[in-house]
Amino acid sequence: MLGKTSGASVVVFGWWGCSDRQLQRVEEMYKTIGVESVLCISCPWGCVGEEGAQQHVKLFVDQVRALRGKLVAHTFSNGGMWLQRAMLTETDVSGRFCCFILDSTPGLLTFTTLTGVMATIPGVKKGMLCFSPFLAFCFYRAVRIVAEKTSGHPLVQFGLICALCFMVFRNPFNDRYQRSVRDAPNRGAELYLYSKEDRLVSWKNVEDVVDFRAKTGVATRKYCFVGSPHIAHLKTFPDAYAKQVGDFLEKQLG
Repeated sequence: MLGKTSGASVVVFGWWGCSDRQLQRVEEMYKTIGVESVLCISCPWGCVGEEGAQQHVKLFVDQVRALRGKLVAHTFSNGGMWLQRAMLTETDVSGRFCCFILDSTPGLLTFTTLTGVMATIPGVKKGMLCFSPFLAFCFYRAVRIVAEKTSGHPLVQFGLICALCFMVFRNPFNDRYQRSVRDAPNRGAELYLYSKEDRLVSWKNVEDVVDFRAKTGVATRKYCFVGSPHIAHLKTFPDAYAKQVGDFLEKQLG
């Protein structure tokens, strides 16, 4: 494990909707591996997209500048990635980041993932359950109307249903975000932590990005947990998580 004289500081970019209290677990984990200087940046519900991240990060730029030594970015989910990317636009800070740890990110934005994230917002899940029968009826009527406007043949209706299901549940609305992460400049080594049980971020998407980054010369490392859900790898497997992070930082900073 790293010694307390490693000279590195960690900036933790939290997931969308997290609180400072929830990030304490990450700070405590770093103390067990010998990193004392940790700054946690939460991502409140009101921090949406690139513009929201830019405004929120401005509140913490001076604190990041005050950190000593090299900087390590520990990023959770796509919300944390928004914050990380916003911080890297600060030119006097971005050059100090030497390695990156990415937990449950990057992921594509689909209808399924969007509704999954929305369901975590307090009060929203109950409303979604109330309106789900109405939304299902609207979806059914849309399919019927389109089918009737065409030939009305059963095969046409079946094809339309399959196409709409794919567009709604699997096809990404916009993969610009993942492409921007995949094509980002090489700023240092990267560790990806994910699982196949994550229902919001597909492990295949993560591995596609890892493989692409590795081919472009980025020093990448990945670890797939078994059985842990989205952003819960540290909570589910604290010892294994700390070992992966500690071994990665020891190689990069030791």
